[in-house]
Amino acid sequence: MTATAAVPWRCWPNMLLSLFVRERQRTALGIDGRMTFTWDVPPWQRNVDCTYLAVMIADVGDGQVSLNTQSVRGDDATEALADLLMGPGGAGNAMVLAGLVGVVVRRGIDVMWMAQPPIKVAAAGDGGWEISVDAAEDVTVFSTAEARDLLARLKAQYASG
Repeated sequence: MTATAAVPWRCWPNMLLSLFVRERQRTALGIDGRMTFTWDVPPWQRNVDCTYLAVMIADVGDGQVSLNTQSVRGDDATEALADLLMGPGGAGNAMVLAGLVGVVVRRGIDVMWMAQPPIKVAAAGDGGWEISVDAAEDVTVFSTAEARDLLARLKAQYASG
């Protein structure tokens, strides 16, 4: 697991959030084909402080997963995912989506979350994955399909940028 530079520690109230990532669909991501980007400057091109944490969950085989945590920029969870996908180490790196199970995006920077995200991942009976997040007040979980769809749309619009 990797983490970026230390940032101020913040803690959100504890609660349990259980989501089935393979079944989630968000019209905000444009899975229905209506996505438009409303930002003036894409998040990965902004010179601003990071405001979200992104935890990329990847299947490494034999029922095991790896968690890769980093801070990202954006005004909302979708922008934060866009920064993760298109920023340094993002779309230019073919490994970004290899074995991807899902991406958990959390508002706010918390070094304890970066070091040990309170995320549990279990294989579902039908070949999908179940992701549980403890201490998850401002958390969004994106499925593999949602992340790949967003990346395809971003590449189509920002291919040269």
